[in-house]
Amino acid sequence: MPNNTVLFRNNLIDNYIAHFAPNFTPSGLKHAITFIEGTILVGCGSISAISSLCLEQMDQSSLNRFINDARWNPEELNEERLKFLQNNLQTRSVESGLLIIDDSILEKTGKKMEGTSYHYSNSKKKSINGHNLVTSHYKDDKKDYPLHFELYRRKQELEAAGELDKFKTKIAIAIELIDAAIAAKIRSKVAVFDSWYLAKQICDHLGLHGIDWVSRAKLNRVINLPGGKTNLKEWIQDLPTSHFTSHPVPFQLRDEDSGEEIAYQFVYERILSLSKLGTVKCVVIKRRLTDETGIILVSNRIDWDMEKIITIYKMRWKIETFYRDSKQNLGLGKYYLRTLTGIKRHWALVVLSYTFLQYCTSFGIFSSFLDDMVSTTGDKVRRFQELYLKSLIDLIISSYKATGDMNAIYQLILQGKYKRIEKHN
Repeated sequence: MPNNTVLFRNNLIDNYIAHFAPNFTPSGLKHAITFIEGTILVGCGSISAISSLCLEQMDQSSLNRFINDARWNPEELNEERLKFLQNNLQTRSVESGLLIIDDSILEKTGKKMEGTSYHYSNSKKKSINGHNLVTSHYKDDKKDYPLHFELYRRKQELEAAGELDKFKTKIAIAIELIDAAIAAKIRSKVAVFDSWYLAKQICDHLGLHGIDWVSRAKLNRVINLPGGKTNLKEWIQDLPTSHFTSHPVPFQLRDEDSGEEIAYQFVYERILSLSKLGTVKCVVIKRRLTDETGIILVSNRIDWDMEKIITIYKMRWKIETFYRDSKQNLGLGKYYLRTLTGIKRHWALVVLSYTFLQYCTSFGIFSSFLDDMVSTTGDKVRRFQELYLKSLIDLIISSYKATGDMNAIYQLILQGKYKRIEKHN
């Protein structure tokens, strides 16, 4: 959409946001619609950017007050969002779906924002300042959407703020997110996560709830062999190349840092005793037989074959896609709020925006305008922009039929100096 896009009331979001009307005051509901429309149209959560595009002249202080308004609770809004998704056949979770756990750093330059600290970034290979957001995500073969989120705060940052009693490890946060997903009636029977979250506490907790898991393992993980203890790296290096099978079709797995898809040809599977976790199915994947090491996937399901374990782990990448797309298209990290109160509300509204795009896809709203398929978040954003443009054209046509005054319409669209026109049905 062009930079001079204007925001006006239409039916595209109203039907969706109406499900959450009890969470807001009447004016808050209007601001929530404005925020979601502006976020999707301009790809930015900046309050000043959104308010400047409104046809109805809106001071950014109004949106600021809404973001910080104590009369609506982001946690309650999120639970209503998940309840709405689970109450609809098109969007509810299924047992074959996956529960994904991961975290992402939202880099910030300002040091006066509450909750920021330096966290190590795998992609940048250095520590960066920002908010470290731990999230859970749902994914099946037809849909995906974020579940819960919580900020990880480093012990040093909390101690400096005099709030050391609030410290939680990422492992503890992950367990809380698992419990929250269960409480929200997410039906997934398999969880998937990267090597950071391959911890006994998490695996044991999943086991208590009858949830299986697949994870990547670090090369330094200790294993128990008949001849004694060693680590996965040394064990792989000692494996004869004859143990590996050349798969007819290479497995396409994304690099954890670059996101680039890499073809892995050679596979070996074995049941091992992993220190602290017990008996697991271990799958070793190599690009070339001559590689000293490779990717190591593990699962508590020793009866699953390597193809199933690899396929499940590949689905973990969907949460990385959510982070990337939400940052690029929905302004997940584009906020300039100083307090965690406002920041958490910003995250809740971005998640609500992401879910709106899934809602439109699941209920056929996007496919009703053009016939081509939408798959990525970028596709969904573009489809929303197309539908929005159609609504704008309809507004121009109906306004001209009512007034016959094109100059007034030009003023309406380009300058926003008008008395509010109510939405057209």
